[in-house]
Amino acid sequence: SRRCATCQAVEDVAREAVREYYGNKVSFQSINRDENKNHPMIEKYNISGQTLLIIKDDKHFDLTNYAFMNARTRPEKLKSKIRETIDPIL
Repeated sequence: SRRCATCQAVEDVAREAVREYYGNKVSFQSINRDENKNHPMIEKYNISGQTLLIIKDDKHFDLTNYAFMNARTRPEKLKSKIRETIDPIL
């Protein structure tokens, strides 16, 4: 519920990248752990804090560290990484 500027930037940049590159072909989902403690993804992916995952079927890619390093200072770099991760699995 309370997030730092970097956490917010990660969500904003990721949401924008998905919308810009994929429109309705790829969905973006933000889960608030405080409000959704029983959400199945939290346990399945062992989510304990701000996390950026790309998920398709049984594959998942954790971009959290990369996102935190780039969301505020180099958002285009993060958007590029998101695209680089999603394109091969579409």
